[in-house]
Amino acid sequence: APATETPTAEVKPSALPTGFNGLQIGSYKTEEQALAMQNRLKRSGLQSQTVKATVHGETWFRVRVGPVSDAATLSKWQQTLSGMGISALPVRM
Repeated sequence: APATETPTAEVKPSALPTGFNGLQIGSYKTEEQALAMQNRLKRSGLQSQTVKATVHGETWFRVRVGPVSDAATLSKWQQTLSGMGISALPVRM
């Protein structure tokens, strides 16, 4: 492709910062809460995973979608989540 190629219409000013390849939906105190969110995401066609983390001695269950290699898919996921009323946090996975 020529170096003067213009960006596609999918590139938006609100594009995610470089290096992020997943989205964190939320962090929950119980595994049950995390599973409930995963089920909600699944009904909207999003496959997610739970990552167990210890923060300041407390266990949290982080629900994330990804990783993905292309920004267009990540942007599509953000739009789906936004439509569900969820503000997702871009993360590196």
